[in-house]
Formats: sequence, structure tokens, C-alpha cells
Amino acid sequence: MRNSGLIFALAAFCLAGCSTTLAAPPSLYPSGTEPFKDVPPGHRNNLVPMIYVTDRLPEADSTQGTTYGYRRSRSVGFGEVTAQFGIGPLPWEVFAAESLKEKREVDLSLQITKANELGRFPESPGLAMPVGLSIVERKDLAAEGAARAKFHSVVKDAVARGTRKEAYVFVPGTGDSLESAAMTLAGIWHFLGRDGVAVLYSWPGNAGGMSGQAYGRESADFTLYHLREFLRLIGSSPDLERVHVIAHARGCALVLDALREVVLSGGGDVIKIQKELKLDTLVLAAPDLDTDWVGARLSGDKLRYLPRRFVIYTGQGDGSGGWFSGSGARIGDLKETEFPPAIPEAALKSPQLQVVQCQVKLTGTHNAWCTHPGVVSDLILVLRDHKDPGAENGRPLGRQQNMFWVITDDYLRRPAPEAPAK
Repeated sequence: MRNSGLIFALAAFCLAGCSTTLAAPPSLYPSGTEPFKDVPPGHRNNLVPMIYVTDRLPEADSTQGTTYGYRRSRSVGFGEVTAQFGIGPLPWEVFAAESLKEKREVDLSLQITKANELGRFPESPGLAMPVGLSIVERKDLAAEGAARAKFHSVVKDAVARGTRKEAYVFVPGTGDSLESAAMTLAGIWHFLGRDGVAVLYSWPGNAGGMSGQAYGRESADFTLYHLREFLRLIGSSPDLERVHVIAHARGCALVLDALREVVLSGGGDVIKIQKELKLDTLVLAAPDLDTDWVGARLSGDKLRYLPRRFVIYTGQGDGSGGWFSGSGARIGDLKETEFPPAIPEAALKSPQLQVVQCQVKLTGTHNAWCTHPGVVSDLILVLRDHKDPGAENGRPLGRQQNMFWVITDDYLRRPAPEAPAK
């Protein structure tokens, strides 16, 4: 076991475009509401405890702790990282009230206060060896079993601090450092009601410079095996009942690829795999993806039906990747009549798949999912309350054709429209 403190890396925040203070309160929480009245006693403070899993290589040890850089590690480490709002401890009543104000009187800037690495898996994947007529992966089963048991123990302790047996797993994009991604997750978990387990999967993304994009793409290929095994690992945690996965930017393609490998290795039985992974909600935020590629994943690889609820938050600002790759239409640039290919008409009308177009101006569309008051509100209704879209379900999105919905700047800031008479 090794205890380590993570050093705050300012350059990584500039690269990722991530805010270092708590975002504006969700429009779901107007003045007079009490969204934190049921917060478990152990979470009534200005701290956010999170579990992290990473295949980043530790860079250096010092009296301040260990830093995780952008280089890759074949050994996956895990532990607990804590974010803090404000400077020093704040009384719970003060912090909770200030976090719901648009104009705050107390500094709620974010910082990482500590990170403890609690376990590490053996290097993986193991060496492939021929055994008889089969090819098997050579593993240190004792060391792997001990690491799995330790990870499940960490999850058990985190669940015991709250009441919800649910995990919120965040897979960030290529530009996020471990620290910046942890701060993003901290803000989301706070507004979700500070219950359940926040889990960060941090992978070694963009190294910066002229070759940074290429390094990020290859790192995504490198981490795919580890992410696939991590999704199986957290789904096997006996203390969890549901797992929600939120992916952002390049992390969206990474998650879909990892789930595809799980499905293929499981013989394509998505219903069985859904139960094994406990995959309740899959959220893709600002996915700059080619529509033909997405159509192949959703239909050909059956990922369309893998989560119980599949939500895509997108906008026109998410279509820039096609310019660099030379590919065709991107999800962010599509109209409701153009997507998705190869999905039957009946399936398009099911609430299980939702494409939510963020037509917002208060924030950019790329980070609207974690910074825009309306979009964050909708994310809360999805993850915490498990609501389907539509005013009749308490989620009054603007309705378009089939599975397309719209969020504008005034979402939930006006009275919800009455449900149509049946």
C-alpha cells in the first residue's frame, strides 16, 4: 500500500478547459428548495471523496506526494482522491446554502487535498501463452485476486458512507489530467445530492505539443484493455446495485469500444452482460463521433440495448473532429431526420435511447453537461431520479422527432408545460 498526495497541475486545467470553481447552481434548484436535506451525515461537509482508477504512470515521489503524469503504466492503480470546495473546512449549512447561490459570498474554488493509492493490479495484459490447443493469458492470479478484493473493499467502505448503492463512473476526454477530471466529477456529485459513489477512470491522454493528438489516440488504444476489465470489475462489486457511466469527448468513443469488446467476448448476449455490468445509464457528453461509426456500434454491435437508459448530450460545437479526420457527418451537426442509420423506426420511438441537443448560449456546448444550469439539471433527473424524457415524466425537454430532444437556456426556469391529455 502506498499513500500519495496529488499535486494540482494548473497547465492541465488550461488544456482541458475545466473550471476550478463550483459551477452555477442547476435551474432544478430555485430559491427555497432543499436538495441537500437527505444528504447522509458522513457527506455533510465541503469535501468530495472519490475513488480513482488509473493506468497513468506515477512520475515522482516527494514530501508532497506522488504526481500522475501523462505517461502510460501497464499496472493499474486505484485509491481515493478528495476534492475540497473553498479554503479550509466550512460549516455544512454555510457551504450547502452558498453552493445554491448564483452570486456567492464565499469562495468555493476547488482544490485536490489528498489522494491515497490503496492498491495496484499486476501488469496487464499478461503474456499470451499456448496451452494445448488454446491460447491463454498468463497472470499472477494470487496478486490479481488480492487487488480485486482490496478494490471491492474500497467500494464497500464508500457505499457504507451513504444510502444509495449506485456508482457514478466518469471517463474524461483526452485533455483532462487526473486532477481536472476529479474536479469535474466533484461538482456533478455535489449537485446529484452527495450520495452514491463517485468513481473516476483516468487514462493517459494528450501529452501536449505537436505530437499530442497522436499520443492521445494511441493512449486510447492502450487503455482499452484496462477500461474493459475495470467495467467488469466494478460491475462485480457485491455492494453496488447500479452503475452509471458518464463519458466526455474522446472518452465517449473509448467507452463504446470497451463495451463493444465486453459484448463480443460475452457472445453478444447484451441482456446477460447488462446484468453482469449492472449498467443502468450510459451518458455520452459532447461526443465528437462520426455517425456511420456510431450507427455500427449501436446496431451492429448491439450497444443500443446494453444500458437500461442511453442518453447522448450533443450540440453543434461537437462536430469539429470531422475537419481533422476528413470523415463525414458528426453527431453534433446532425438534424433529427438524419440519425441514426440502421435502427428500425420502432426503436427510434423508445425512450431508452435519447439524443438531447443542447441549443444553449450561456455556456459552450462542449462543457454544457457539467456547467450549464439547465443541462446539469437534466443530468440530475436522468442519473439520480431515473426519469424518462417528456413533461409527463417530469423531464420537460423540447420534443422533436423520434428520440431527439432539445434543451435551451430557459429549461426548467419556466413552468413545465402540461402533459397532453391521453
